[in-house]
Amino acid sequence: MNIVVTCTKRKRFPLAPGLQMREVQGTDIGTGFAAWIERLSTSEAETVLARNLYAGEHWSIVRSLEDIAASSELEATVWICSAGYGLIGLDSRIKPYSATFASNHADTVCKWRDVHTDGTSRSSWWDLQTMWPGPDVGRPRSIAAIAAAYPASSLLIIASHTYLRAMAEDIRRAAGTLCDSDLLCIISSGTKHLLGLDTHLLPSTAALQAEQGGSLRSLNIRLGRNVLSESGGEPPRLSLLRAFFAERVATAPPIVRPQREPMTDDQVQTYIVNGLGQDPTLSWTALLRRLRTSGLACRQERFASLFRSIKTRIVQSQSGVGA
Repeated sequence: MNIVVTCTKRKRFPLAPGLQMREVQGTDIGTGFAAWIERLSTSEAETVLARNLYAGEHWSIVRSLEDIAASSELEATVWICSAGYGLIGLDSRIKPYSATFASNHADTVCKWRDVHTDGTSRSSWWDLQTMWPGPDVGRPRSIAAIAAAYPASSLLIIASHTYLRAMAEDIRRAAGTLCDSDLLCIISSGTKHLLGLDTHLLPSTAALQAEQGGSLRSLNIRLGRNVLSESGGEPPRLSLLRAFFAERVATAPPIVRPQREPMTDDQVQTYIVNGLGQDPTLSWTALLRRLRTSGLACRQERFASLFRSIKTRIVQSQSGVGA
């Protein structure tokens, strides 16, 4: 079977000079992509195995999938979807970089188009990645190419809605290439609709977090791990997993959402300034956790954006920029 997962923003190694998407200039997505590939190709940074580059809760589970599959007598190949490198393998050698399909990040690949329109910038970027040979010449560079190489093998895709939007057309081509539509399964909690692929979405909600443990961000990959560990040696099939997931969703306890007081931008900025004044080393995630624990509310994307803006002003003030 083949398993397709997403990479992570967190890295175990320092980012290579020049390999942050925020630094890339381009008049449109085509020139921006060309500039990015030029940077990847000419960078003198040392390469590392992809399996060793990424970090975090999600990635620690990704690294275990091959062994879990093997313990269930399944032969699994894990593929990684990366905004920076496209489709790569666990043992592809890549340079530490920062690029993402998430629109609220400084290193987003969506910056050449209005991401609030139709998300075309994501899919266009992914299409360009599939046409670039990548770090492993001759290996599949698209999900459709995986399906073409292994038409009779199960294809399990584990991804967030953001990454699914980028790869949707590629996945639709893969669905039409597999010899049996029952071989394609998609785990993406919170994704209710994906044009032409709704039947392949396994029923899943945030309510399953209580059963699986961990953070909500790692729910998809935890469910994927669960699928492998309970496979009984049989490769995943859509018809069986739909019933398996539907039963779990039906019996999951209701989600209890904490009641928090919303904040204005001014209030959030004051909170961040005060927090950094007490401890300048605080990350935005740690400060947001502290805010929510105190009974206050702020969306993660909004908080991260305000935090980065304030940190930039602090750095500029300390270095005398704009003085």
